[in-house]
Amino acid sequence: MKVDNTSSVTVGNNRNSVRINTKDHYTVGSLWVTDMVHVPYGCSVWPAFWSSAADWPSGGEVRHACTPMCHLGN
Repeated sequence: MKVDNTSSVTVGNNRNSVRINTKDHYTVGSLWVTDMVHVPYGCSVWPAFWSSAADWPSGGEVRHACTPMCHLGN
């Protein structure tokens, strides 16, 4: 898996997406460290890092990093 910053998507078509899940659970107070240097970038890209309760959606979720690219000047 890597960032695709060379291909383009024509109007009306969709870009492929990836979602990575784990079944691991962490207790309240756990420390997470992420390497966000190589996240996808460019227009129409929305990189995100979320955590959710074991009983999602009723338990809720936290969006630690979630931002649309090219939001400046648009």
